[in-house]
Amino acid sequence: MTRFISSLKERFSPALRNLGELSAILKSSSILVACTVALLILSLGQYLATNRAVDDLVTEVDQRVNLDSAKRYVPLVEPFIEKEVDCDGLRPVLAEAEAASGRFHLYLVDEHRKVQCSTKEASRVLQDFVRIPFVRRLVALRERAVPLLLEDPRTAPQVKPFSAAQLIRHYREWHLVLILNRHEAFRPARSYPEVRPLERYNFILVVVSGIGLIFTLIYGATRWKARSLEREAKRKEAVEEVTRHRGREELHLLSKEVDSMSKALLKQVKQLRLQEDEKRTFLAGLSHDLRSPLTAIRGYVDALMAEGRDLCGASARQSFEIVHRNTEHVSSLVGHMLDLEKYGRLDEAMSLTTFSIQECVKEVCLSLVPIGRAKGIDTVLDIDSGDDSDSTIRGDPAFIRRALSNVTANAFQYTPPGGVVTIALRRDKRRVVIEISDTGPGIPADEVPLIFDLFFRGASTRKEKKGNAGMGLYIVKKIMEAHAGEVRVRSTLGEGTKFELELPLV
Repeated sequence: MTRFISSLKERFSPALRNLGELSAILKSSSILVACTVALLILSLGQYLATNRAVDDLVTEVDQRVNLDSAKRYVPLVEPFIEKEVDCDGLRPVLAEAEAASGRFHLYLVDEHRKVQCSTKEASRVLQDFVRIPFVRRLVALRERAVPLLLEDPRTAPQVKPFSAAQLIRHYREWHLVLILNRHEAFRPARSYPEVRPLERYNFILVVVSGIGLIFTLIYGATRWKARSLEREAKRKEAVEEVTRHRGREELHLLSKEVDSMSKALLKQVKQLRLQEDEKRTFLAGLSHDLRSPLTAIRGYVDALMAEGRDLCGASARQSFEIVHRNTEHVSSLVGHMLDLEKYGRLDEAMSLTTFSIQECVKEVCLSLVPIGRAKGIDTVLDIDSGDDSDSTIRGDPAFIRRALSNVTANAFQYTPPGGVVTIALRRDKRRVVIEISDTGPGIPADEVPLIFDLFFRGASTRKEKKGNAGMGLYIVKKIMEAHAGEVRVRSTLGEGTKFELELPLV
């Protein structure tokens, strides 16, 4: 009996061994198939979720970009809204705006959410109202309400991103609603370069999962070698993808670095050209301003030397006065040159400290009042009452006084006798504004943008031949910029000029 059983084992052992191998193959294959199917399902879910997230992002971006689009068409709509809406006249205007863009639909909605006018007849829209709370929420909260979608009356209940603007006409509330077309608002993700790598990664993941499922089924029907070949193929594909990705990333970083270096180089070249132009302008203006007084001095000195002893006392005194006046003018020009050099490097020359701008304004006003009194000009000092600590700024007191003196001296210079120069100081929580106004002849409108340029002198100054080098207001602008401030001017011919010097409070 024992021998019989042994003979049976020897006869059927190869078949039993093959059956065991087949069972192991089928068992391992089923496990791999299940895992691969699960991976494929997860990949598809990730792919769909990513596309949905990208679509939501695109919707939000489009709504933010077009947030103010409805406001642009408000001036076109307002003339057609009186007590009632002139829809027959407004409809062609809306149709022309929609046709020019091709990206949106326009609706005029009253306070009761009813659509009063659009480019389509009421019978051709699916609903004649919009959800007015959504519209008011977007108008009130602006970017904080984004993303916010609204039903399009033409395609309801489909929701789309929109823009809205409020109108108040004859004590009634109106809203102009601009709804973006869906084919523009929901553009495919592949049109956005930023999300292409993510889409490509998801697609490759799905494809690889499918290929893995096929290879696993083939492996289950064949042998273990098929699975090893599949793993090798996956490994090579992953290595190639990583290599391509790294190459693109390195190329992108290199291009950004080259672009940054080229921009910096262009900026330096532009600064050098600007400095060269300023230097050329300075030398041309200086040579012109020095030539005239030096010619006068030389002429009168030659006359004095030629006449010698025959020159009478009165004539000699007049000649010496002219020589002295022109010498003073040359000295003034040299002083302006030194000022220009000093104010060209304010960052190095300034000595910063905290001080009261209110006291500084009072000092400048008191120092220049005698000039106005001598010309018969009234001076008005208007400063808000309050503690000096409310008007404390940080800067260089000497430079601030120079800026105030330059503007105030100009006001006294150009104000005729009997006029008024007003110096006022206004402040809020963050900034202080010094207003210096006069009742002079004013500045022509074409000269206002140029008065802060170096060596600029207005037509009236050149005509009256006043000793002005055209540097005072240029220095004022440089001082204000160095103190993080701003200088503005408003002028009306025949009425006067107002300068506003604005500085940040501590």
